[in-house]
Amino acid sequence: MLICIAFILMIIIAALWRGRDETPADKINYSSAPSRMLQMGPVLGGLSSTDTIGEVVIKMEASRMWYKKSKTFGFDNALFKKLVASNFRLTILKGEKRLISLSKNQVELSSDRNTIDIKTPTIIFPTDMGHPDLIQFNKKELKLKIKTGTSEKTWDLAKM
Repeated sequence: MLICIAFILMIIIAALWRGRDETPADKINYSSAPSRMLQMGPVLGGLSSTDTIGEVVIKMEASRMWYKKSKTFGFDNALFKKLVASNFRLTILKGEKRLISLSKNQVELSSDRNTIDIKTPTIIFPTDMGHPDLIQFNKKELKLKIKTGTSEKTWDLAKM
């Protein structure tokens, strides 16, 4: 019993001694960030990217982006991380003509951003398009699938 108490005291002394070695410059103050934000990891803000593939111009904008662990069989999996964007906006142009423009509060993307699945987006342009249930965009094939209820339309942007 006495050995156990001595061992615990040594651990406490080592922990206190180790804490004194840090200088104030080494300490980072995370008190202003919410704990949920700290778990997310690095967050980038005010991002926009423009990709040009032939005549097609793809503009993506987001107010914040971060990586999130995906779920595999209900467990967090750090091997397959997803890119999450908040206040996401996607605009696709062909030449000078705007084909589609949409926005969504939060979107999960693949880390290479080649495939984008947007559930219930807000369509900004064209205004007469309605409210689709899902829009899938494949950047490599330049195809846009628009699903509304049971109907599905595919736009081949390379041939439009």
